[in-house]
Amino acid sequence: MAPQGNASYIYFGCNQGDVIFLGIDDGDSDAEVINFDNQFGIDYPTISGDKGGTTICNNYGITAYPTYILIAPNRNIVVQDMWPFSTAICNSTLESYGIQSMPCQTSINDLLAKTIAIYPIPAQSELFIDIQNNKLTNPILSIYDVTGQIIYLENLKTNNAVHTINTSLINNGSYILQIVDNSEVIFRKLISIAH
Repeated sequence: MAPQGNASYIYFGCNQGDVIFLGIDDGDSDAEVINFDNQFGIDYPTISGDKGGTTICNNYGITAYPTYILIAPNRNIVVQDMWPFSTAICNSTLESYGIQSMPCQTSINDLLAKTIAIYPIPAQSELFIDIQNNKLTNPILSIYDVTGQIIYLENLKTNNAVHTINTSLINNGSYILQIVDNSEVIFRKLISIAH
């Protein structure tokens, strides 16, 4: 159901409009939540159980999962559980409270990023970077660990190609993959490696 929630997140403007979407986890670690988000293509912000999600679930009395609720700015629950859940039900429920759809704001970087695919997530021994864009002139790929240290750096000499990174020598964990072109960040994604 998370992809349907993500579709509503996009329909209502990617948290740039009148409603904020958050994924609140109960009991899982940061790594497990990041894996889930990567596996199911979740774009909205998420909070792991370890980082406060379990407390939030307890405070709001959430005992069944998944539960989609609508909380007003005054922190009162307006809709306790949108069930059965679908994108259509979520959208119509939010619209019934006067929330209007709007496009997600995009920039040139967002448009460039749509021509880049990273897979598989989590990576085991190899990570593939598929760049289908002939407008990039000097793309440089970096992978950072959680402390901000660069652990991998490569000048991607060609566009419209699939690049392969051997991840077998990189420790299991979460990393930030970034592509810069002419000193401008055009792509950034949280990735995970699990051998």
